[in-house]
Amino acid sequence: MPLVNLYKKLSPFQRVIIALILGISAGIFVGEPAGDIKVIGDVYIRLLQMTVLPYVLVSIIGGLGRLDSTMASRIGYRAVKVIVIMWLSVMATLLLLPLAYPNWETAGFFSTSMLAEPAAFNFVKLYIPSNIFASLSETIVPAVVLFSLLMGIALIQVKNKETLLTLTTNIGDSLMKVASYVAKLAPLGIFAISASAAGTLEVEELGRLQVFLWVYITAAALLAFVFLPLLIHWATPFSYREILSTAGEAVITALATGTVLVVLPMIIERSKALLAKHGMECEETDSTVDVLVPTAYSFPSTGTLLGLGFILFSAWYVGSPLGFDDYISFVIMGALTAFGSMAV
Repeated sequence: MPLVNLYKKLSPFQRVIIALILGISAGIFVGEPAGDIKVIGDVYIRLLQMTVLPYVLVSIIGGLGRLDSTMASRIGYRAVKVIVIMWLSVMATLLLLPLAYPNWETAGFFSTSMLAEPAAFNFVKLYIPSNIFASLSETIVPAVVLFSLLMGIALIQVKNKETLLTLTTNIGDSLMKVASYVAKLAPLGIFAISASAAGTLEVEELGRLQVFLWVYITAAALLAFVFLPLLIHWATPFSYREILSTAGEAVITALATGTVLVVLPMIIERSKALLAKHGMECEETDSTVDVLVPTAYSFPSTGTLLGLGFILFSAWYVGSPLGFDDYISFVIMGALTAFGSMAV
């Protein structure tokens, strides 16, 4: 009972940190047998994935459906400009990451995938859904997003749409609740994942993995504390200090829970408070915030795109870095397939 009471007093962030430390310690102590509990980590990851596509579907349809055509076009045009600038900046950062990796000679790495013919890429199937239910069941995220965007745009012109909008709102709120329940399993899932990884990871591999971790942390810090705040400062009348202080609580909460989904209401509230502080609060701005925040969640964020850097690291890790021609496919396909969640 004392341990249970102590556990309840810990914050979600503290629980996750303790689970991570215990998992790594258990994996090092037990060794390879710790890999057997990987199934628990897999279950946790699949539970996280479970709510992604349904939430993407209802949030985009409901978010766009609440707008009128004039407001939708105005918000869309300005949002696209900001998103493109952010995406290009992150992709440029990703392409520079391999320059930080040291040169090393690899020998002995072999995979049967080197001899196998690469799987044919079906662009039409990935982006054009002939059956939305098949796309949902097969986790074809870009096809689901395209369908949702078209449905949301069409819903703008539909009369008597209140019932459908109420339904999407209720489903979205329910999915948020499910996501918060799954987040409570984070200590168990992270313990299993870290124990399995620590028990099966060799010392030499761990040394090379540190290269990715340090480079990734440096790039993430530059984006979070330099580029993104300066971008918002350039696009709005808000000061750099205001942006960091307003975003701080949501950032810490998202880090503690491991998901942005649970802090969407907090982001909406803080955004409206910042607008009111500068005398910019009105029905139009409030409506824009209510629509744009959950809709923006469905699109790849800078953090999601930065996670694509692991592909470049993996190529360097096995001694087969991407060539210049591969970078074009990496940038285009990486941005378009990063919708929803990096876990997918």
